[in-house]
Amino acid sequence: MKSSLRVLSRTLVILIGLLSAHTIHSEQAKSQVSDNINGALYLKEAFRILQDISNKYQKELEYLPYEGGLNWEDASPEQKRKIRDLIFDDPEFVKLFQLLEKATEKECCFENETFESMLEIFGSLRRSARILCAKSKIESENSKFEEALKTSFIALKLGRCLSNEKTIISQLVRFATDTLAVFQLNQIPDKETISPDLYKNIIRYMEKERQASIVSEKILQEAIAFTLPELCKQIQLTENAKECLKKIEITDTEKEQLKRIFGTENFEIIEKIVKDYWTEEISTYLKMTSQMIKFTSMPYWKVKENISQTEMELKSLSEKSAIISKQFFDLYYLAYKAETRLDALLGAAEIGLAIRIYRRNYSRYPESLNHLTPEILVELPQDPFSGEKYRYKKGPGIIVYSIGENLKDDGGKSDKKSKLDIVWKDR
Repeated sequence: MKSSLRVLSRTLVILIGLLSAHTIHSEQAKSQVSDNINGALYLKEAFRILQDISNKYQKELEYLPYEGGLNWEDASPEQKRKIRDLIFDDPEFVKLFQLLEKATEKECCFENETFESMLEIFGSLRRSARILCAKSKIESENSKFEEALKTSFIALKLGRCLSNEKTIISQLVRFATDTLAVFQLNQIPDKETISPDLYKNIIRYMEKERQASIVSEKILQEAIAFTLPELCKQIQLTENAKECLKKIEITDTEKEQLKRIFGTENFEIIEKIVKDYWTEEISTYLKMTSQMIKFTSMPYWKVKENISQTEMELKSLSEKSAIISKQFFDLYYLAYKAETRLDALLGAAEIGLAIRIYRRNYSRYPESLNHLTPEILVELPQDPFSGEKYRYKKGPGIIVYSIGENLKDDGGKSDKKSKLDIVWKDR
């Protein structure tokens, strides 16, 4: 009879083949992206210019909003003028912003990159989002309100350049850049010079982003591309471990290490311990991952208890059991909550921008969010944390908010360091 590990190995190979059929379209799309339209090429050139600019103008950019080490509000008028002139007129900055805009209009595929080089790309992408938001802030302060909104919109679309990446960490970067862009967009006041059509375009984009199940898709893709093949390798190594160990003469020190780790230096017992570990690890990983693919495709309020149950089941295992599965679960849950927070922010922003359009049309704020449909919004976004309508308050301005991760109505109070409400404010 075949060993349980051999059966697992063959099952994993079959599973990888079946699951790959669901993502083959993305691989085909990737292979069809030619160099002349691959947005990644624009990004790489932009990143090079960004590095040159950072080195060349290090002193001048100390007060740059979002990016510099010093507070923009503390900068002198002369320092602000120098930064403004660089942002608006310097040829290198102008080219940088043109390249970033072009990249957001193309399909982006980073090919033949190492893990280390991708980390550098993630860092450069976040810096690019920050410098776009800095440009937007400076444009707004100089009464270039529509330009500021367009620049924030480019920053918002920048995260989509990572949509073809298969790792969860890439999407965490995407969520971070999107969140920053929406924050800056909210800082731009509503002015008559801003076209309602621009608001509508941003609303449509946000709606599409909010309705995507990004984490669920990436858990599946990451499992197929990386995790399951690596587990297959580990199974094969385990099956060969006994024969390999027979050929190795180990020292007394190494015997002591084996005894400390496994409680014995007997190779046959060690082989059984390792086999048993991987059998449980892989079984747990497959069960947990399939559950998280399903749960993360649904609204948070519907599956919070299900995910908590999965978490409890993992925690009930012994400390040394299913170590990899526990780590992956933590990463998946972290990413899912980040996506949900972003979805909550996007929903609030959609409503906030729709209210701006409504106020243009009727010279007043709506009495109820229901007045926004169907004229401006086809339907109202639903708070992903509560499953209910967003909260809405009128005063000197308006506040639209989600109750956030703590599931409590904190009256529209928000705090980046806590789990309070997720808010859009217009004053």
